[in-house]
Parts: sequence; structure tokens; C-alpha cells
Amino acid sequence: MKVVGVVGMPASGKGEVAAMAGSLGFRVIRFHNVVSSEANRLGFRGPLALTIAGNQLRRTHGPAFFANAIVSKIRKLKSKKVFIEGIRAPEEIATLRNAFPDFTCIAVVASQSARFHRARARARRDDPRELAILREKDRVERSWGVPKAVRMADRILMNQGSLENFRVSAKRLLAEVTK
Repeated sequence: MKVVGVVGMPASGKGEVAAMAGSLGFRVIRFHNVVSSEANRLGFRGPLALTIAGNQLRRTHGPAFFANAIVSKIRKLKSKKVFIEGIRAPEEIATLRNAFPDFTCIAVVASQSARFHRARARARRDDPRELAILREKDRVERSWGVPKAVRMADRILMNQGSLENFRVSAKRLLAEVTK
């Protein structure tokens, strides 16, 4: 089984890489969905709900809490190719590398300005509508170790240009890592 994951700051383009992976036959598992399910179960609401829930659960159960849940899900799958969207912490990468020795991590990097404009445009429930909220989400995700996790990635995918160019780059990179 080939397992590939993506790490990056909020609205960096992780979801676009996941969508491309899905179109290439990967079974996609999203950290967002696992965190969202836990946040809803615990009654968190509002634009920072997932950030607060993720922070609380990582603090209570350890930084690899969500990665361990995802490893369990993957082991139950019959898929030959799995893509994990939304890695946030170095411990998550370590957990995935330990569980899947040929695991490949891709980091998506984009400026805060580009990320803010994309978040406003996509208007997901937990997306920031104000730059101050994105800055707070960034602060929390930095505390989880996202910058260190980005540095641990096997490959880097820059996302500063057009969506079309980014999709072409993502498709090319996914083809390379699954050879």
C-alpha cells in the first residue's frame, strides 16, 4: 500500500492536492473530518472550533492523537493508494512513517496573504473571515509544530500562482511519488 500525506498551514492548498489525489485513484482521508467529528461530539462551535478542539485533544491525548486514529482507519482499508490530507504535527509524520515505512509527506507552502484570500473565497464553515482570525489559527498551528512538520516533508509544493498551475504541479508530483 502506498500512503502519501500533505502538511501545510490553513488554506495553503492541501485540499486541492487531496482532490487531485482522489482523481488519480487514491482513497482520501482528511484530518479535518476526524477533527470535525470530535469537535462536534464535544460541542465546539464557531470559526475557531476545530482549532480549539484540535488543540485540546492533542494536549489531552498527545500530539499523535489524530494520526493514530487515521492509522487505524487506513489499516481497515483495502485500497492500494491512500492520501492523507491535513497533517499538522511532527509527531503525526513520525507516527505515519512508523506505521507505513514507505510513507511520503508533501508540504504545501503559500504566503499568509494568498491563504487568507483563498480562505475567504472558499468560505468553508471554519474559514476565517478576518485576517486576525487567520493569524490566530496560524499561531495555534505553529504551536502544534506545523513549520517543523513542513521541514520534515519529503517534497515541497509551492502554491503562489494560479489554481490551474498548482493543479498541474500537484498532479506531476503525485505521479512522481507513486512510481
